[in-house]
Amino acid sequence: MRAVLAVATMLLTLGPPPEVHSPASGGPDFESASFEVSTDPTDLVLFLTERGGLGNATAFQFLLYGDGRLVRERVDNSNLKVLQSEEVALTFDETSEILDHAVRSGLAEFTSERVREVVGHDQAISVDSSTVVLEMNFIRYERPGLSERAPYTATARLTNPRIYARAYPELTEASALRRLQELVANHFIASSRSESERGNR
Repeated sequence: MRAVLAVATMLLTLGPPPEVHSPASGGPDFESASFEVSTDPTDLVLFLTERGGLGNATAFQFLLYGDGRLVRERVDNSNLKVLQSEEVALTFDETSEILDHAVRSGLAEFTSERVREVVGHDQAISVDSSTVVLEMNFIRYERPGLSERAPYTATARLTNPRIYARAYPELTEASALRRLQELVANHFIASSRSESERGNR
């Protein structure tokens, strides 16, 4: 089964939508993007992790499936072997909030070229660097000025997003990635707590 998750529809679910407009800079109108994702429980819709970092032997990675199942895996940073796995079930609204944020903030089209455009050089990598990796799988993705892509897989990578978010506020995708990490982690924790409370009743 498939579900159409249009940005306008999700915003109505979340509350009054902000005014949709083209960026003042004349850049892409991500606010008006629309997309469709699978609701098949075996289809991976979103993958998010932050790997590396000096002294970090393990890392967490999140896998969001079409039925709203969110899996959190703790992996070995050296070989990506899964050491621990837990899962929770997100509501439609929670799933929509995650995907809506990612799309409206431009992460579905974020590339290294965008970093060079803003910063003036490629991403700096050092021995203590950590890299956020985001992958989203769409049945369909489109926005004004961009013809429909079907299917469409978006992959975004950013090294040291915290540093970029502070040093280059105009690279709004850096802050958006940080916010996405918070959204996914917080929804996992809240859902896990709710399921635990229900189990203790």
